[in-house]
Amino acid sequence: VDPSFLQNFAVRTAVVERGPIPIDIRTIGILRHNETNIVSINIKFEGWIEKSVYNTVGEYVRRGDLLFDIYSPQLVTTQQEYLAAIDYLERLSSGNAYPEAVERARSLLVSAAERLRYWDITDEQISLLRQRGKPQRTLPFFSPVSGYIVGKGGESLDGMRLTPGMTVLKLADHSKLWAEVEFYEDQLRHVRKGTRVSVETSA
Repeated sequence: VDPSFLQNFAVRTAVVERGPIPIDIRTIGILRHNETNIVSINIKFEGWIEKSVYNTVGEYVRRGDLLFDIYSPQLVTTQQEYLAAIDYLERLSSGNAYPEAVERARSLLVSAAERLRYWDITDEQISLLRQRGKPQRTLPFFSPVSGYIVGKGGESLDGMRLTPGMTVLKLADHSKLWAEVEFYEDQLRHVRKGTRVSVETSA
């Protein structure tokens, strides 16, 4: 080929090399909750929600925030048993009771406190119950985690009847989300673990 021809058409040459050919794949996807960061708030006893603080999907809840107040006859009865066990132990300890009887009374007190803990009543609430010396008609239920409300058990939580195992609220941590994307079959051969992805959102 005439050198002037190569110069006029800016023809350039290069040494052949083996290597990857970059391919850009544009597709669409949907942002979803990270299923490992979703927590279901449920109750382990029967009762009714007297007053709810958070009642709207999308609200942000911090760990330790009051979610709702619960009235439960079972919970009131267990509080009474706990206070009765305290009174019984104090009466035996102040008298000339046998050590075995005092030890049994102490075991009853420990068992009553454990039943309250099994129902997610905190040690702080148990200590407050002991200080007051009388059971509370309703007990507050606090959030165990921080996150956004993404689901609830009914349209309105106020007055809702609760049964053991029933999910009242679902909280999701949005610090990490999943992006579920779709590919055509002929694009899958270009996708593998470690492939770099860039995500753009319209909102």
